[in-house]
Amino acid sequence: PVAAIVILDLPNGLRVKEPTLQNITIAAASTQTVWFTLSPTGVAGNFPISIKLKSKAYTDVINHTINVKP
Repeated sequence: PVAAIVILDLPNGLRVKEPTLQNITIAAASTQTVWFTLSPTGVAGNFPISIKLKSKAYTDVINHTINVKP
């Protein structure tokens, strides 16, 4: 298995229900889904988020922009 940390970076215009840092363990030849429930704070705009995965041997990042309309 691989132990890793998943980190969500988000701006003040968004809030998240779950912890923004989650420790996970992934078994060989498998996948794992990590959920983040985002909601706006009432401010319209484009908000960039990053989801990062870090382990001893591997790092990855997903960058995305969430558009919040009034």
